[in-house]
Amino acid sequence: MAYPGLHVLTNALATKVLLDDERNVLGVVYDNGGSLHMVGVRREVVISAGAIGSPKLLMLSGIGPAHHLHYHRIPTLVHLPGVGANLHDHVTVSGLTWTTRPGTSVTFSSLLSVKTIKEYLIKKRGTLATAFGIDVCAWTESEGDEPQWPDLQHTFSYLTLALDHGWEVAHVAGYKKEVFEPYFSEVAGQEGYTAYPEVLRPKSRGTVRLSSGHYEAPPLVDPNYLSHPDDLRLLIKGIKFVMAVGNSTIMRENFDAVFNTQLLPGCEEEPLFSDTYWACFVKNMATTSYHLVGSCKMGPEDDPFSVVDHRLRVRGVSGLRVADASIMPLITSGGTNAPTIMIGEKAADMIKEDWLGVSQGHPEHRVPRPVNERLGDKTSPVFILISLRARLFVKLSRVFTPRGETRFENPANYLRPLKIVVVREREVPLNTSLVSVRFEMIYRLSRFIPGLLVRLLVAVGLRGTNDHDYDASDKLLYQYDFIVVGGGTAGGAVAARLSEVEGWRVLLLEAGGPPPPESVVPGLNVVLMQSDADWSYFTVPQKHSLKGYVGKSCHFPLGRALGGSSTINWMMYVRGNRRDFDNWEAMGNPGWSYDKVLKYFKKSEDYRGVRRPDTAFYRGVGGPASVENKRWGTPLMHAILKAGRQLGYDVVDPNGPEQIGFSIPDMTTRNGRRGSSAESYVRPAAFRRSNLHVVMNALVTQILFDDRKRAIGVKFEQYGKVRTVLAQREVVVSAGAVGSPKLLMLSGVGPEEHLRRHKIPVVVNLPGVGENFHDHPSIFGLTWTVKKGSDSVFRVVRPQAIEQYSAHGTGPLSCPLGVEVNAWGLSEEGDPYWPELQYLFVSGTPAFDYGLFITDGIGYTRELFNKYYKSLIGLQGFTVGPMLTRPKSRGTIRLRSPDPKDPPLVDPNYLSHPDDVATLVRGIKFALTVGNTPALREELGARFHSQPLPGCEREIPGSDPYWACYVRHMAKTTWHAVGSCKMAPPSDPFGVVDHTLKVRGVSGLRVVDGSIMPLVTSGNTNAPCIMIGEKGADMIKEDWGVLPG
Repeated sequence: MAYPGLHVLTNALATKVLLDDERNVLGVVYDNGGSLHMVGVRREVVISAGAIGSPKLLMLSGIGPAHHLHYHRIPTLVHLPGVGANLHDHVTVSGLTWTTRPGTSVTFSSLLSVKTIKEYLIKKRGTLATAFGIDVCAWTESEGDEPQWPDLQHTFSYLTLALDHGWEVAHVAGYKKEVFEPYFSEVAGQEGYTAYPEVLRPKSRGTVRLSSGHYEAPPLVDPNYLSHPDDLRLLIKGIKFVMAVGNSTIMRENFDAVFNTQLLPGCEEEPLFSDTYWACFVKNMATTSYHLVGSCKMGPEDDPFSVVDHRLRVRGVSGLRVADASIMPLITSGGTNAPTIMIGEKAADMIKEDWLGVSQGHPEHRVPRPVNERLGDKTSPVFILISLRARLFVKLSRVFTPRGETRFENPANYLRPLKIVVVREREVPLNTSLVSVRFEMIYRLSRFIPGLLVRLLVAVGLRGTNDHDYDASDKLLYQYDFIVVGGGTAGGAVAARLSEVEGWRVLLLEAGGPPPPESVVPGLNVVLMQSDADWSYFTVPQKHSLKGYVGKSCHFPLGRALGGSSTINWMMYVRGNRRDFDNWEAMGNPGWSYDKVLKYFKKSEDYRGVRRPDTAFYRGVGGPASVENKRWGTPLMHAILKAGRQLGYDVVDPNGPEQIGFSIPDMTTRNGRRGSSAESYVRPAAFRRSNLHVVMNALVTQILFDDRKRAIGVKFEQYGKVRTVLAQREVVVSAGAVGSPKLLMLSGVGPEEHLRRHKIPVVVNLPGVGENFHDHPSIFGLTWTVKKGSDSVFRVVRPQAIEQYSAHGTGPLSCPLGVEVNAWGLSEEGDPYWPELQYLFVSGTPAFDYGLFITDGIGYTRELFNKYYKSLIGLQGFTVGPMLTRPKSRGTIRLRSPDPKDPPLVDPNYLSHPDDVATLVRGIKFALTVGNTPALREELGARFHSQPLPGCEREIPGSDPYWACYVRHMAKTTWHAVGSCKMAPPSDPFGVVDHTLKVRGVSGLRVVDGSIMPLVTSGNTNAPCIMIGEKGADMIKEDWGVLPG
């Protein structure tokens, strides 16, 4: 019968539970067909989204562990540390397989036979009438005090996992090819059965956590299997039981049962049937039983990790319950479907009791009045306020692209109170199937492995990886001569050089902490992306580019640690082309020609590489920044250099007077260790000079001005406390091309209209702040395969690499992952010796790690990776990245809100100028020419991966329209952001600083970092930023009457 009071809405994804200021539930927001809607509730909201969905929805609504919510910028309404904790599951072991004689089980063909299908359709009987493969379940007596409370269940399936020869079942089960093929080869296609021992009361506990603050992003599901040793021990016991069953007389004699004794790959060194073998087997083959429970634990009030009480009411909230398997404090001894039905039945009865007047028996429960009674009629001010706030939430969410960021009108009106932040995340299936759980666990493991390598390096003698114990937070002065905001590449150089003047007190404020230990090892640079040393910003969705990336957005790495981006970058030392700097001066910036800046390149450098007679004059010796030749090479590196010579290009030193040619990259390393500005400038100065104070984990939120618009100090937040410090002479902003314009705007210096929109008092109207933002876009993905042994990327994880590095500072770990060669070709337009493109040759393909880590770090959509790169899995190769050195496209940096902790809106506006696309198409053609040289094609067997790119199938492969489509799909950041506080003459309305880097319209304030570049240099930007820091420090000294040097 139909119930008129029941409405069912499908395809409705609840995104948030709405609460009023007294933590009473008002209703929910849900997504239906891409549109957000709000519905109010008169009595209660009941969450029954399961052990993954329920804690996720609670956390998205501000109910959960405060530190985790704060990390995702979700306002904490109720601190409940137990939300998402206590996750557990019946862990089982797959792969224990016996063959049996024909006719005793099923084959793949019999499963799909006409007879089987007819039997089910007509009689509802046969193989298809039961759960796939399930035959018998058994429970054995427990070891404990209650033997009748079993600790193991054994499920027997009437088929093997290789019945279809690995076509589909192995894929669904998630086996690796290198495990499945050797282990199941002997039983493929045969009849047989499989036994699954299952731990019924596991002691291991995991978590459900948000991967971002956006509701469409899948959560991080970590069951933490086998973390408790008792679970491993019980599964070994279970294996022995099913082995005894398989060895019984009836199975051996009546069914010819024979166990698959093929040794499991990875366990070959252990004796077959020994406990150590079974332990290895379990660790490789244990998996989920799809019985996840416990993540919203039911418990008494004195349990700090309980989420609901015995009547399933969420603690600290009125009108909200959870009624599903997530409330189980301990999983039941069997399948969880029946207990979950029971929970639903009992919860319904308890709700009825509470609302039918029986609640007096529970004095601790305050029955909430229906929402319309609590708020009065719809014209009451309270009702209007809450409804407006909820509608604003819906409107705001609509303007966001899923898993991306975009600009919106007047965010100050509604963003600040709601703290909504959308972060682009990886695309994985939005379900809790075995495949997605397994993918999530493998992905997390793949990110953890580099950390293990670092610890191994330390264990074998790598010392001095984190000697930055000079934080001066506890001896902060009231006033300094100079305050430098940002301890990055330029800021570190400025602070160190200013502290050379004995009478000056210098304060360096850095938002991040010390460089992480793994940052010292060049070959581990990739693990620093999206780590705690990275601001982890993402671009807003792009209109003209990034079509192959999730949400048309990409990760925009910027260092958040002492050393800034020099702590996480790829360490390539490239000064740029002399014409870059001559052009800066020609644009109206005296003192910035190549001849004038060369001395600062030389002053900063301690060149420890092989000196060439033709470029020795241009190299510096004895400076703080150590520069070395790349300390390790491969056959691929030498072949690429040879390919360049075959095309008429010499092997050059690009830091000399001319740049055209092929080059082995110079690195900012010392004896094979990263030489960030923290290592080269800050640490030596901080230990040597008492007048330099370095304060870390200090986020500067505002520059302070007096009535004459003079910068007199800053406010900063450290560990939740706001502190103020004054500057007697100058404030120097060195927060980078994103951080510097952000801080200026937060302080009232920037485009007047934008500041007023955010209700920020305007100190000076500077329309150029945040404008002229640009970057080197590079094409990621032009890939060739080569014969085995040619590339280097797999060698990083070998024990020999660790030994080489720890003993001699050489080998694959001494240089950034995969980096082989840089090249600059003759420009086809304008001055041929002012290159329009740089080419980075990297060993390895985007599929070298089997799609587990690199593709998500780059940001490709899973669809693109699976269609375009999957065929390259396991193959050796190399990738060429054409990089546009003088882009014409310009973007912006804008505030998301007036809250300093909100990430800014980063919009590089890639490829908005059509000339950028045309130039990159020329770059692709040059890369193809290099790949087709005899040195690569004949000697290394290089073959271009010519499969049509998904999204460009309509274009003729190899044609200009095809490559233009390719560029718009695959080009992304090279992490060389500059220009957002442009240095320019007074005649330029978008100039921010003058040629001495003083900010226009105010006094006592300079910007000294890559943001001042009017046009980006023709190469990696770390070296020019060091030069800017050196020159900026000298200009400050000159202005204050100190002779530089």
